[in-house]
Amino acid sequence: ELVVPLTTINSSARQNILSSIRNIQLGGDTCISCGIEDGLNELKKATTFGQGGSIVSRMIVLSDGDTNNGIRDVAGFRSLAQRAMSSGVNITTIGVDIEFNEKIMSAIAQASNGRHYFVENDRDLARVFDAEAAVLTTSIGNEVVADLDLGPNVELVRVFDRTFTRSGSHLSVPLGTLATGETKTVLVKVRVPKGDAGQVDLASVTLSYRDLTNNKDAKSSGKLALERDRKSVV
Repeated sequence: ELVVPLTTINSSARQNILSSIRNIQLGGDTCISCGIEDGLNELKKATTFGQGGSIVSRMIVLSDGDTNNGIRDVAGFRSLAQRAMSSGVNITTIGVDIEFNEKIMSAIAQASNGRHYFVENDRDLARVFDAEAAVLTTSIGNEVVADLDLGPNVELVRVFDRTFTRSGSHLSVPLGTLATGETKTVLVKVRVPKGDAGQVDLASVTLSYRDLTNNKDAKSSGKLALERDRKSVV
């Protein structure tokens, strides 16, 4: 149920929102995917107030249990979350109490490049919301993507905990938004060819993003290499 549509927050709107939330009644179903779909439809309207990547879109999904309506499987939620990410929306998930479905909630966050939290009770929610608000208000990069071109004969084994696309030796890993002081990692396991001691070129890396400080597209690049000593040569 859409309780408050897309709204610009001011003093009068804040009171109306609080009143609307307090009037929410307990229902019989939990449809997480329905809420995400409604949220995506609302966030689409936000693009009319800005220009593409200059807007930071964030959705927070809060749940204390399993879904019993709409999408119910992890693969389906992962696909929905990837669609959100492709639209520039990162989804943060919050599981309340120990009975929530961690597989579903963490899959949504991971596939959309959001964050995943667990809170034991509602008293801890303020801390999580404050953390999310701080990230949004200090965001300096949006639509961040790390492109990796593997070195000659370097074989990809696995990309950990990140959604990615691959074309031959080229990997593209979306990272969502980046806030001041925030660190994001891409953990990749590779297999390198046997050879003599010396430097092995692992990958060339390019970071592309929308610089929110000047509303321009920007790039940064570098190289990853392994220095192989004689003891490691087989």
